This record gives sequence, C-alpha cells and structure tokens, in this order.
Amino acid sequence: MPINRPATISMKQLSQAVDRAVTRAKEKHGVDFAASFQISPGIVIGRQLRASVDLAQAQKIAGEITQEITVSPGTEAAAALGGKRFEPAVLVRPNMIICGFFPYPVEELEAEL
Repeated sequence: MPINRPATISMKQLSQAVDRAVTRAKEKHGVDFAASFQISPGIVIGRQLRASVDLAQAQKIAGEITQEITVSPGTEAAAALGGKRFEPAVLVRPNMIICGFFPYPVEELEAEL
C-alpha cells in the first residue's frame, strides 16, 4: 500500500521559486521589491514592495507570484508541492506592502449577527 506523504519543499527551492516569480512581476509591472524574502509564520510569505501601488495591483502581483510558484510547469517548487496550491496574500502595514502567499488553504469564517 503506498504511503501518502505531505508535500514538502526545501527553503532553497522555495526561495528560488520566489526569486523567479518576483523577477517576472518586476518586469511585467515595473515595480521593485526588497531583496529579502520574508516569512511571517501564520501571516504571509513573500517580498516587500518598494513601490507605491494600490491594493488591486498588489493583489494582482501576489496572485501572479503565487501562480508562478505553485503551478508553473517544470519548476522545482511546483514539482515538490505535487499540485498543492498556495493562497495569494497581500499584507498592508504602515510604510510596507508584502506581496506573497499563505502556504496553506485559508479557512473562511462567517458569522451571522
């Protein structure tokens, strides 16, 4: 009986995939990113934008970065993830926008008032 193991990816593979995706986003959108790769556990993984963009553009960039990492054929990251998908994410704080992804499905909560 085959053993079902969770998809894993090394930090090196993930970092390289983010670098490639960010390079494409820079070229396509004419924006610049900070050099460091940020992992904020429980929040978002990504790169800080060094440009002033509106939320819609930041969300589009995050979506493209996530798409590039998880589903681009032939990339080590996509192969290592085995079809698992990340959720695009944008973290907006005073003087900082991080475009990236959640490394897990995001549960939606709904409350009735």
